[in-house]
Amino acid sequence: MSQPMPVDLYANDVHAVLIAALPVVRASDLNLSIHENPVTINGKVFDTAKSEEAKGATWYLRELWGGQFQRSVSLPFPVNPDKVDADYEDGILRVTFYKSEQAKPRKITVRTSETQGEAIGERSESTS
Repeated sequence: MSQPMPVDLYANDVHAVLIAALPVVRASDLNLSIHENPVTINGKVFDTAKSEEAKGATWYLRELWGGQFQRSVSLPFPVNPDKVDADYEDGILRVTFYKSEQAKPRKITVRTSETQGEAIGERSESTS
């Protein structure tokens, strides 16, 4: 890809969301994959210079790029690859990755002397 593919990535306690701007890309030419980490977006953009209409034309300005593209982005935590939502509309790809169970925050109970049966720092001393 001769042009950078701009992306945004944000996360909360439940999921991460990746947003990529892919103007002029048809959904059928877009691929999304994840294998552990990172997530990879690739595909192709139709090259207007290779169109039937452009054959024999004299080009005075050519800024639109065409061809294959790929971008890989590392996610901030492990995700569940079986629970991913991807939507593509008006040139914007929005992908939601849900955290794997081991990556979700957990509440940890802090024990006290009442829950432990003895005070912190106290040990039963046995006589030898």
